[in-house]
Amino acid sequence: MTHDKNMASNAWGLMGALSILFLVFFGTLLTGRLFSGGDIVNAYLPWKDFWRQCVSQGYWPLWNPLIFAGAPFQADIQVGQFYPPNWLFLLMPASIGYTVSTLLHFGFGAWGMARLAGRMSDSGGARFAAVAVFLFSGFFISRFPSGVVLFVFAGAWMPWIVDAMIALTDDPRIQRALRPMALIALQLMAGAPQIAFYTIGAVLIWLPIGIKARNVSARAGGGLLIRRSRIPQRYSARAWLTAGLVLAGAGLLAAIQLGPSWEYTQESFGRAGGARYEFVIDGSMSARMALTQFAPFLYGDPGEPRYYWGGEEGFHELNVYVGWMALMLGALGFFAGGLWARRRDLREERPFRAALVIYARTLIILSAVLCFGGHSPIFRWFYTYVPGFNLFRDPARILVGGLLAWSLLTAAGWDLLIQWPEMSDRVKRRAIRVATACGALSVGGLVLLAVAHHPLVLALGLARAQPPLPGGYPNPLFTELAAHARMSLWIAAAWATAAAAVGIFWTRYADRRLNHPWRIRVLTLVAGALLVADLGWYGLRFMETEKASDFETTFYPDTELVQLLRERTADGSRVLYDDTILGFYWDQNQPEIGYCRTMKTGAGDTPGFAQMRGYNPMLLRRYAEFANHWRGDDSNPFTDHPGAMLKIELSKNPQWFGMWNVGTVLSYMPPPAGSGLRRVARFEFPPADEGFALPPNLPTALNVYENPNALGRGWLADPVAADDGSSSRTFARMARKDFDPKEQALVVPPPPPPQEGGEPVTTETVEWIEAGPNAQRFQVHSRPGRVLVTPTPWHPGWQVHINGRPAPLLRANHAMMAVSLPGGAAAVHFAFRPSRFVLGAGVSLIAWLSWIGVWFWGAQKNKINGRTSENNP
Repeated sequence: MTHDKNMASNAWGLMGALSILFLVFFGTLLTGRLFSGGDIVNAYLPWKDFWRQCVSQGYWPLWNPLIFAGAPFQADIQVGQFYPPNWLFLLMPASIGYTVSTLLHFGFGAWGMARLAGRMSDSGGARFAAVAVFLFSGFFISRFPSGVVLFVFAGAWMPWIVDAMIALTDDPRIQRALRPMALIALQLMAGAPQIAFYTIGAVLIWLPIGIKARNVSARAGGGLLIRRSRIPQRYSARAWLTAGLVLAGAGLLAAIQLGPSWEYTQESFGRAGGARYEFVIDGSMSARMALTQFAPFLYGDPGEPRYYWGGEEGFHELNVYVGWMALMLGALGFFAGGLWARRRDLREERPFRAALVIYARTLIILSAVLCFGGHSPIFRWFYTYVPGFNLFRDPARILVGGLLAWSLLTAAGWDLLIQWPEMSDRVKRRAIRVATACGALSVGGLVLLAVAHHPLVLALGLARAQPPLPGGYPNPLFTELAAHARMSLWIAAAWATAAAAVGIFWTRYADRRLNHPWRIRVLTLVAGALLVADLGWYGLRFMETEKASDFETTFYPDTELVQLLRERTADGSRVLYDDTILGFYWDQNQPEIGYCRTMKTGAGDTPGFAQMRGYNPMLLRRYAEFANHWRGDDSNPFTDHPGAMLKIELSKNPQWFGMWNVGTVLSYMPPPAGSGLRRVARFEFPPADEGFALPPNLPTALNVYENPNALGRGWLADPVAADDGSSSRTFARMARKDFDPKEQALVVPPPPPPQEGGEPVTTETVEWIEAGPNAQRFQVHSRPGRVLVTPTPWHPGWQVHINGRPAPLLRANHAMMAVSLPGGAAAVHFAFRPSRFVLGAGVSLIAWLSWIGVWFWGAQKNKINGRTSENNP
């Protein structure tokens, strides 16, 4: 009974401590505020609103007609339509849903990390420290300004999955395989496949370590590791086979998302068959940015936009600041935790505590090497030979594995200190050396800062952190940045000194001064307070929120420009805006963001503006190639290796974007001569006030042009066979003066010859009937052999029927859809029904039904076995 009371007291204490931690970071939400950073308002909320509106109208959207002239919607894994927590967005406004979902994932991740850390330590304080380090360090918290909360969604599953695989390693049975199978499947559908990929990698690293530890513990028989339960026959083979079953089963459970997403990847630009090496290593850790793991604001405050975007690009991708208290505790776990863990395993008959220390060391070393990406000597080998490493950019994200490992070592270091009187002399000597080294480094940093500040600033490359402005203008932030760097170093040294002082006092004087439990409690409170204060000092600046009452008017205002565009797109035409703005924070209008936002301003069957641009990590390959040739600059990095934005400039031949039914063009510059564009409005937007003068002659007036070359939602043309083997010849043919897109269409494959006979047609007409998220309908009168072209990007998931009968889908003008017409009156129906979605849905349904059946069978079997044991004590 006493043990049960202690466990209950420990659990309540842990929950109380975690509640305080959540209040420190998310307390402002209690005043009625909502998360509002970057991608949340720029992309995720419009996507969720589009999804909700479609479902409320009876559609399940598989295609998004509102951006990039149309793109797969369900196949975009970031949307996560079949991720159960996302169903909240069908029940409440998306702005509230994202805040609620983010908090729930933080809570779920805290629960999982506390559970996993419990395998390392029984102390509530140790588990609290592990949770704080994993969820409230730089990797997750610094993503709030960029709004990449999907990393939080996927990352919350990581400790649960590792914990479940440890349990499976301990006892490899089918029933034990069900939990990690479902957990991995749910993480795969959470919207951040890169985090899921690294989680699977972390699991694969654990398996040989855990299996060996289990074998050693079974054979020890009085050695270092004692395991009283007998090991199953052929244990190693069973463990590997069961782990393989887990991964295969997770893929089947998530097939409804993975199948369409994989097809989308293969049809994407720059990702099919693997992305180029130069694209993948974008976002590699640099030696200079590695210093921000210890002094995070060395190159400016990343919570301040003018630093965040003017300094090292992607600070949130390159920083995993855990705080100096966690650094010291983790160092104790790393260097002294092995000796401590083996002693605990021997005394408490646990086989995996020492193995977890080895596992954590391995993860940290591997992630620390690979995070440097292009600067790492072995990353190219992984890119070439390890499947999956050629799909994702930003190698620094692999630090999520090292963060999980450091959290475990922090728990080990905490437990080592609170169990100090029971430690062996060997463990104590090593811990003292580690704490002393931490103290020496902090004092050494203070001395170096005092005597060599100016040379140190130059050596750290601060001048490169704020390069000259576009046009060669000197950066006015450099002087301010140098002073900020000095202050950052002083603050980092202060945190380091405080953490080292706690460690040194604890390790050197614990035996004499901490002989009463209440003194240990006081010191643990001091350590916990330092940990939370350091993380709070770092992370609170990243909490971007907005009042719920002002959310819509702040981020989605119904401005005069929005009203004009709503009127101009009522006929189904599209909007194009070009890349003439100088930079993200130099322009208050921000078309890149504004056009994703305007998707929320519509109503009815068209929830937003059909546009040529938007936000998406992947672009359909042929559509992106069309835009590249359109610009005439295939080497531009924004188009050669697109990330989320397609770079577009006004073409010298305006009929090219007229082919995509662009009726409205927005630009800060005058159009090319002879384009025929007519200005219909001009909006003067004052430059954003960042506290210093902007370069002179910076254009800040947005021009709205009417394009008379828009061809409409569909038109009839004569088919011309295209050279499918050479896109360059296709584009060259389209650029010729004798090519008229209103009369000709370059099609693949060549359509059949027209049939003779039938009613003669004197007047050809194309009438648009309806367009939902997954379909387009036309009523056509045409001569035999003509093709109907619709400016929707070609994708193999589209099907077409003429008068209710299937017809071959053609690809026109390299990237558009078309169909050959028999002549006369025809009802044409284009429907987006990708076979990968249908197949994936069937596979997932069968897999989940099988999962439930096996789980139910196992539960009934355990119930019968329990009754048998009660009847036969």
